[in-house]
Amino acid sequence: MVACLHHQEWVNLCKREFEKSLSLGASGILYDEAFHHYAATHCFSAKHGHRIPATLASADLALGQTFQDLLRQRNLHDFLLAAEAPFDLQHQHYSVSYFRIFEGHIPAERYADPFYPIMIAVTGFDDREMINRALLYRYIISYEPYNFKGDLSDFPLTLEYGKRVDAFRSRYSDYLWKGEFRDRVGAQVNAAPDVPVSYSVFLHSERTLRAVVLINDDKSAAHEVVLQLDQAGPLGSASPESPEFQPCSPNIIVPPRSAVVVFEKP
Repeated sequence: MVACLHHQEWVNLCKREFEKSLSLGASGILYDEAFHHYAATHCFSAKHGHRIPATLASADLALGQTFQDLLRQRNLHDFLLAAEAPFDLQHQHYSVSYFRIFEGHIPAERYADPFYPIMIAVTGFDDREMINRALLYRYIISYEPYNFKGDLSDFPLTLEYGKRVDAFRSRYSDYLWKGEFRDRVGAQVNAAPDVPVSYSVFLHSERTLRAVVLINDDKSAAHEVVLQLDQAGPLGSASPESPEFQPCSPNIIVPPRSAVVVFEKP
C-alpha cells in the first residue's frame, strides 16, 4: 500500500530510517522510486492534518527538504543524496538521478535540465549499446552485472568499453561533460531510410562550438551519414576507440555498435 507522506507519523518514520544511514557513516543513499505512488496521486484522509485532497507530489518535495535539513544539522555537506527518477522540482534536493532506460527512451530529464547529473544502469555482458546512450545523453554509467548481484569482473567487455567512453569524455570534457546538451538543435544528420544511427548535439562550455555525437546500433554494418551544421568551420572527428582528433568531412562513417563524435574546431 502507498503511504501518505503528509502524515507526520509516517514522515517521522522516514526520518528515523534516514538517520540510521547517517549514524552508520554511509557516504550517501539512493532513494528508490522517489516520486512513485502507483495510482495514488492524492490523499483524502481527514485524520492527517492536511487539506482534502492533498497532492502527494508536494509531500515528496517536503520530504526532500526534510532530508536536506537533517544533513545540514549534522554538517554533512558531502553526503550524496540520490534518487531514482525524481521529477524536475526534486532536483533541488537530490543531487543525482538514477534510472534504467529501454528501447524508445526519450531523455525527458535531460531536456528539463541539461547539466543535472543523471546515472543509468548498464547490465549486459557486452553492453556497448547502453554505454553509447550514456555518451549520447551525457549519462553517468552505473555498472550492474547480474543486476547488483555480481562483480565487475563478470563483464570485462562492458567494463573495457565503458572505461574507453569515460576516458574519451574526460579528454573532450569541455564539449561532452561540461557542455550543454542541445538534443538535436543546431545540426541535421541525413541518412538512408532505416539506418539505425542516432545523434545529439552538445555546445562547448565556453565557446560557440558544437560537438555532434553519432551512434550506430547496427550489429554488423557500418553506415555513412551526412552531417549538416549551419555556419560551421573546419570539422574534426574522434571516437572512444580512436580518440585522436582527425580532420574530417561532413560525410561520416559510423562503425557497427560504435560511436563517432564530430567537433567544430576552435
